[in-house]
Amino acid sequence: MNWHEITSEETLKRLSVNAETGIFATEAEQRLVSYGKNIYTATKKDGVFSMVLHQFKDIANIILLLAGFLSLALAIREGHGYVEPIVIFAIIIMNIALAVSQERSAEKALEALQNLNSPSCTVLREGVRLELTTEDVVPGDILLLKTGDFVSADARLINCVNFSVDESALTGESEAVEKNAKVLLEKDSAIGDQINMVFSGCLVTAGNAVAVVTATGNEYPNGKNCRLLK
Repeated sequence: MNWHEITSEETLKRLSVNAETGIFATEAEQRLVSYGKNIYTATKKDGVFSMVLHQFKDIANIILLLAGFLSLALAIREGHGYVEPIVIFAIIIMNIALAVSQERSAEKALEALQNLNSPSCTVLREGVRLELTTEDVVPGDILLLKTGDFVSADARLINCVNFSVDESALTGESEAVEKNAKVLLEKDSAIGDQINMVFSGCLVTAGNAVAVVTATGNEYPNGKNCRLLK
């Protein structure tokens, strides 16, 4: 489900929650059992060797590898022209090294993002504002956000006022992103362009907002085991 491409009203409907009251305690308990604690569980990391082998599933690397061996065979047969296969193999090595480095960096960024989460947050349940431990937040909870808060879970904005969020830990962009709850975005919009959403671990730099939680724990779109609420 791409929450950024539907209205906040439709999001609330699909999550079976009223923005004015939030979910009820009994429903929250049921959802906590169904979806688990709002805790990111790290998956087993691949070794460097496995990551390198994974790169050879890329058709571009396969084509380059075949071209390299063909060029090497021709060079051996003719007794000269070894520069070309050397260059091709060097390109393959650089491509793989860059891909592995980026994957490692992404894993570290994800771990850092999860560690940024505040131990508590403010939610609306049964019409009452509650200070709740972050791990007990469930899909459908109404988050109340203000300047200085860390976002406890990925959520679709319902309304906001002069609201900006620092998403540098997620996207690498240094400037805070100004959010807008009313816009609808394309299905394939990048996370950094989803200005009607807020994401776990990001810091609210200005304003206040109300948002409905769409995913928790390993359900995060930026998590490895993504399983969004249907």
